[in-house]
Amino acid sequence: MKRFYSLTNKKDATKQIGQKVTRREVLTKAEQQEVVEAASQQQSFEDHHFISESRNQPLSLYDFVQQNNDDPTIKVGLHFLISDFH
Repeated sequence: MKRFYSLTNKKDATKQIGQKVTRREVLTKAEQQEVVEAASQQQSFEDHHFISESRNQPLSLYDFVQQNNDDPTIKVGLHFLISDFH
């Protein structure tokens, strides 16, 4: 409790200390609840995330842009790509 007193402005310190103790108890209960919920779920990394198999079909970005040069979305994309380097 002494450390809580040092955090008060010394006016009506008992009320301020009470508020800090109450806040601490609420946070402690919330943390305990989170631990209980996490333990009950027990999701493994594999269940939560999915990484697809590699398709190993590399694509040359330069060739793709050259083949689709008339596509307006390519021009907009290149504009953003080039502006990131400046």
